[in-house]
Amino acid sequence: MRAALAFLVLLAGAASRAPAWGQAEPAPAPQARSPVQPPTLAVTLSSNVPRVQAANILDDGTFVALMRDGLPLRLHYRLELWRRRARWFDQFVSDASWDVVVQQDPLTGDYILARSGGGNAVSRYSTVEELRRALAASYEVRLAPRGTGES
Repeated sequence: MRAALAFLVLLAGAASRAPAWGQAEPAPAPQARSPVQPPTLAVTLSSNVPRVQAANILDDGTFVALMRDGLPLRLHYRLELWRRRARWFDQFVSDASWDVVVQQDPLTGDYILARSGGGNAVSRYSTVEELRRALAASYEVRLAPRGTGES
């Protein structure tokens, strides 16, 4: 009798840890991964010409997965120039805006990158790494102050 009771207790303990029929196996413990850097945007001046550089846009893999599912990646940029004033509020001077659209060609698997504003360039990239480098390249923006003064 004691042996049968001990067997039932062991069987009940094993059954509580094992998934029931039709239930999914428990998820494995997450693996330690390198931390994903958040997307960054930097504006620098080179010979008084602003250059915009966006980095780490594709690093977490979310946008790449969405493009593989057929959705385009659309990025809209707007750079504003303001004049600093001694009193009250700063003064808006001018702005420049442009768009970047990336989509995956379903037939070839290539990534097509199109930039609007300043040339409307279209480029093709065969790998995600090539596309990542193209998106991280600095983009020259035609934005100049009107008139004189501190900008």
